Amino acid sequence: VANEFDAAGILERKAEPEQFVCLHMETLVRRERAFGGDAAFRGGKDTPQPQVADAAARMTYLALKLRLPELLLMRVDKITMAASVEARVPFLDHHLIEYAMNLPRDLKVKGRTGKHILKRALESVLPADVLYQPKRGFGAPVREWFRGPEGDSLIHRVMNSRLRQRNFFDYGFIERLADEHARQQRDWSANLWCLLNLTVWYERWIEPN
Repeated sequence: VANEFDAAGILERKAEPEQFVCLHMETLVRRERAFGGDAAFRGGKDTPQPQVADAAARMTYLALKLRLPELLLMRVDKITMAASVEARVPFLDHHLIEYAMNLPRDLKVKGRTGKHILKRALESVLPADVLYQPKRGFGAPVREWFRGPEGDSLIHRVMNSRLRQRNFFDYGFIERLADEHARQQRDWSANLWCLLNLTVWYERWIEPN
């Protein structure tokens, strides 16, 4: 490939994120073909042609049609609007989605690494330890909350809730869980978090002050 992709130039021109990614992915696709990479590109055009949908493509399509709009985007919209934040999802630009859906699976997954061509496209922008770190969700530090300075107040709220008067739970057992968690014998954060949420919900909607 004669002309390498000018990542810095695109950033200086303040290009939209989806434009940056799409242009860089196209450059890498051309490079793969020029050096005898994936067989799907040998003798083809710069833009990959649609292929028969494999299992991965069908899974992606179902996620786009079902889980994305009905769960993930719904959560993003509710949470950001509740905080008066206008969220944007540049990776859902329809040109980028159409381009990515037509890429061969070999450019999307290399070994056990997903999003291969996307990560290659961003190697000049992001540090490798950030770009190739294991995938993780946007989790809250619940385990640390229940072990930190505020842990006692959270457990106190659970143990002294109006919900306790309904005798749904064994609060002696809950107290033991909290103690084991605080002393780092076991990780009961998920259980304690559920109990705290149930407590707050009950006091807000069933027996408010």
